[in-house]
Amino acid sequence: MAAEIIGAKRVMPIHWGAFSLSNHGWDDGPERFADEAEKRGISVIAPHICETFDLDAPPVLTRWWKAYN
Repeated sequence: MAAEIIGAKRVMPIHWGAFSLSNHGWDDGPERFADEAEKRGISVIAPHICETFDLDAPPVLTRWWKAYN
């Protein structure tokens, strides 16, 4: 994971869920991303679509997308 290589403490997946461009579920990308980041001890910032937040107090990962399956 690139975030691990550069020593990132927090990561945020972007550009997912807006368009259906593949055969896998719309939430497959962020789900796999969050799983891998958590395995490596890297915090994931995943705000709701269009949600704003403060970088000094980012939201805790809630995997909110599961409510839409």
